[in-house]
Amino acid sequence: MKLKHTLLGILAMALISFSAVAQTTLSGGELTGRLTRAGSPYTVTADLTVPAGQSLVIEPGVAMYFDQHRGMDVYGQITARGTAADSIIFTASDTALGWYGIRIRKKATDTEEQAFAYCRFSRHFLIKQEIEDNHGVLKLDSFSITAIDHCLFTLNRAANGAGVETNHASVQMGDCIFKR
Repeated sequence: MKLKHTLLGILAMALISFSAVAQTTLSGGELTGRLTRAGSPYTVTADLTVPAGQSLVIEPGVAMYFDQHRGMDVYGQITARGTAADSIIFTASDTALGWYGIRIRKKATDTEEQAFAYCRFSRHFLIKQEIEDNHGVLKLDSFSITAIDHCLFTLNRAANGAGVETNHASVQMGDCIFKR
């Protein structure tokens, strides 16, 4: 009887431990609302889009793993503010194959501001035939203000810059580190 209770206790602990590690698959399309730490890590299997007029908030402690040739286009607003103790991770599912990064694509009339703080961007590989298709892990093709603070950019590569690329963008950047 005592052995039966011990085995049931071990099984219960194993189930609790297993359920504490959540994983969410994002299979592409529009993404709005909030990505929570409770749903993390997130595996991105197809390109994501934050539509114009919509917003996406990413909580501290969230990890996003992008499959090869996958990324995110932001036409609305993205806010990814981690903390010094709990950063937000953007990286590749397969570190040998990389991912395509985040592209913020705005019009001159759009007013949303973008914010990234205590984020880690890594394993972005983008080397295409057409040089204009190559861009950094963060491509800011926008007219809005983007704030990037206390972020780490590491092991990113592209034929045309691997960190942050801007085109008609106003960027406020501070205390960021760029490493190979």
